[in-house]
Amino acid sequence: MAFNKLSRNFKRFFEAKYIFSALIADKIFFFIYFLFLARLFEKSIYGQVITIFTFCNIIIVMLNLGLPMYIQRVVAIERKNSISTINIAFLIYTILLFFYLPIILITTIFLYPTIDILIIFLIAITVYFFNFISLINGIYNGLEEYKRFFLILISVKLFMILLIIFLFILNIQNVRLFIIVLLITALFQFFIQFLIIKFKFFNFSFKGIEYKEVRKLLIIIFPLYLASIFNFLYDKVDVILISKIIDFNEVANYSIAYGIYKSTFLFFMPLLISGYTKISYLSRRISATKIFIKKYSLLILFLSLFLIVLTFILSKPIVVLLYGQRFENSHIILKILSFAILFIGLNGLLGNILNGLGKFKENRNVTFFSLFVNIILNIIFIPAYGIIAAAVITILTELLVLLGDAMYLKIALKFKS
Repeated sequence: MAFNKLSRNFKRFFEAKYIFSALIADKIFFFIYFLFLARLFEKSIYGQVITIFTFCNIIIVMLNLGLPMYIQRVVAIERKNSISTINIAFLIYTILLFFYLPIILITTIFLYPTIDILIIFLIAITVYFFNFISLINGIYNGLEEYKRFFLILISVKLFMILLIIFLFILNIQNVRLFIIVLLITALFQFFIQFLIIKFKFFNFSFKGIEYKEVRKLLIIIFPLYLASIFNFLYDKVDVILISKIIDFNEVANYSIAYGIYKSTFLFFMPLLISGYTKISYLSRRISATKIFIKKYSLLILFLSLFLIVLTFILSKPIVVLLYGQRFENSHIILKILSFAILFIGLNGLLGNILNGLGKFKENRNVTFFSLFVNIILNIIFIPAYGIIAAAVITILTELLVLLGDAMYLKIALKFKS
């Protein structure tokens, strides 16, 4: 019986083959991109690029109002009737650029005066368009158009991977050029997906949008917006703190290990993306929600244990093989971070369930408290223990999020029943 249950769970996993394939393509692209950057340029340059990417992502998440996740939920529930919300979301993202760019340029010049301003500008524009793409992806996922999304992504990124490999073979020592390649990728993917959405599914327009509709949407998504900020910050704030408390070399060492650790999340994402659409639909039925939790938790637990053992044992060969001997010390950080793999898988599941149930405020409370603890602990311990402290604090933060989500989910299900 247990074997049959596990078999059904694996079948559910592979039903999401297009999501899984798209995520693999996306992750491989970024993995290759940053791998080449790490191998081609000095450790300090790599650390600078990682720091600016992280900072730009933090700012864009603080300004995007949590719309990418909210859009998926609305489209999954309302389908074609979600056009009004999509119109407002696209309007907000268009206006957002005029606030985002000045904030990035002013703050980074103040915080990191030694970094080339053109590099900062190129990274900022690239991050903006990739974040806009995440909003469009929310529409695709809400419509369950996984195959279409996969075909667009794979065609764009295969071409760009070949271009990056070509630059690597030529040993091009120009970091600006590498960032421009990434910007071209973002623009190309954005316009293809944007046009397909417009002409195939939603003929959206800014005309007819009323202020009261925008205000109503902002009130609804505000808790989700805060949750997405806090959730993202506790995942990224350690890089910013390391860059200011220690140096860019340690940012590079930590980021190598952290990037490999976070790449294990790829194995959970097919379940989480398709699962979010399902739980949004099933949220009105308590019995179906409980069955959903049991099935998905079992598979995530099984995958997590396998990934923890694999990552812990092979940490040094993985780091050295991919990034070379100069990043060898990063394997210690990877060993520590491997213990958090179970937590990030379950956190993704429980967080999606809470959002699917409309418990945005509860998610916000958990992530805010976890972020607060993360920042305080990092400020206290990084100066004394360096990036090892940051790795341990990451584990504690993920555990804290898991406990908080589990508590609120238990309360929510008890109340609904």
